[in-house]
Amino acid sequence: KGDAFMVKDPVCGMQVDETKAPVTAAYEGKPFYFCALGCKDKFVKEPKKYADGAASSDCCKTDEGASSSCCK
Repeated sequence: KGDAFMVKDPVCGMQVDETKAPVTAAYEGKPFYFCALGCKDKFVKEPKKYADGAASSDCCKTDEGASSSCCK
């Protein structure tokens, strides 16, 4: 299947291709992949909040499928 490299953005919950992720960060030796710089910036400010995946909010999704301001 074509989604073998898909991972979840820990901030917004969007699926991101880890081989094409526009931005990445590491926390406690583990790589994290983000859909946009805005999500990475939120992660870097509070990594413990997002590292376990519990804080994902799908904030990037709109009815039109376009990104909202959180992912810019």
